[in-house]
Amino acid sequence: MTHASSDRELQELYFSIYDQREAAGFILPCNSFKKDHIPLLQSALVSNMVLDCRDELDQFIEGLRTHNVLTLVREEKLCCLLSGGKPPVTAADERGLLNFKYRQDINREADQETGQQFVRFIQATKGDGATVNGITLKPHDVLMWMTGSSEIPAVGFHKLIDIEFGLEERVNTCALCVTLKHLTPMVEDPVLYFRERL
Repeated sequence: MTHASSDRELQELYFSIYDQREAAGFILPCNSFKKDHIPLLQSALVSNMVLDCRDELDQFIEGLRTHNVLTLVREEKLCCLLSGGKPPVTAADERGLLNFKYRQDINREADQETGQQFVRFIQATKGDGATVNGITLKPHDVLMWMTGSSEIPAVGFHKLIDIEFGLEERVNTCALCVTLKHLTPMVEDPVLYFRERL
């Protein structure tokens, strides 16, 4: 309507939406409708649409509350979900996703040393990444290895990534569980060691 070249054309367009404007309670006669009435008409139409789907909107809001998404949106933690863009994964983001499960026996000290070297490896991927033998690893590559996803979902993973320790190295992307083998004293460069595992 805002592009109508004359009052007559505008009034014809106004007449063509008779059912919608009547449902919205906008009953200005066609011959009296002018361009300065357009914002009032738009407001009435939008208000009517919102009232028509009020039950659905209430159910949608209740669904967001149920899954705690509404709280996250209000805290602006999901701006990337609403804006369509995601910030790149950082080494600090990855570190916050890890849950180290150190054993409570004679292996605890070796578990902690291996865990620290793994964190050192993740830290080495920040910025320009860790380049070993001409191959550059960045935090999203490590995340892909641990989870099967190169991005952190907008609402996060269903749980933290468990880092366990054992005799064999294993990665279970469904259960979000990585089992690391102890680093031997012969391993001089943990970045190179873990890079070869990826």
